[in-house]
Amino acid sequence: MKIISRFFQFIAILLMGLVIITLPLTLAARNLGRVLFNGDAVLSLANDNFLNPEFLASVGQEVVQGALSEPDLEDVDGAAVNRVMLAALNNLTRAEWTHMMEIIAPQTVVSDLAETTVTGFYDWLDDDDALVPELVLDIRPWKDSMADNALPLMETILNALPPCDTAGTQTYQIEQEDLGVAESLPACRPPEPLYSELLNVGATILPDRIAQTPDVIDFTGQLMPQQGLGLADLKQNLLDLR
Repeated sequence: MKIISRFFQFIAILLMGLVIITLPLTLAARNLGRVLFNGDAVLSLANDNFLNPEFLASVGQEVVQGALSEPDLEDVDGAAVNRVMLAALNNLTRAEWTHMMEIIAPQTVVSDLAETTVTGFYDWLDDDDALVPELVLDIRPWKDSMADNALPLMETILNALPPCDTAGTQTYQIEQEDLGVAESLPACRPPEPLYSELLNVGATILPDRIAQTPDVIDFTGQLMPQQGLGLADLKQNLLDLR
């Protein structure tokens, strides 16, 4: 499911941006002689002010809205259920998104991701020969958390759908025998027992989609072709400021 992969990548990009942005803020807010480019200080800012469930909820919303605009799920099994899930995600309130992100991104996992990003940035800054930051993110804990909590996640998602009208309910009844391969399903919440069947199908599909995403994201490899696009100048400017 591209939405999952995009979410992980968007988080990592924002983290790297945060490190760059908060360096001068750290210098301005603290004793310059003691905390010049202090990785621990920046990591503390990241954990305290950036990586919180409400922020992650807003990130999740942005990623979903982008995914909804592209027909990237049309040729896979469960495509109709995927479309229902995406429509439901678009209806989630901020409180529901926050609840979901607390399940998907527990603070220990988020902190590990932040530490990896900050450490990679400072190692790059301190190594004269490093062209790009060493940033290889292990997202297996995120994937495991999502797969382990597939059922409560699906409940939160599907409960955001409006109730089906008579026509929508009839469509679910027609496709009841095999929702997983249905060509089209309405973006609504069917009554029981159809709701439970849709819930179980979604909770089965979600771990399968998660398993298809990579275990690690290698941003070092992705950045290498772009090393001449400002990274060298950025590094030198930061070193001069230090």
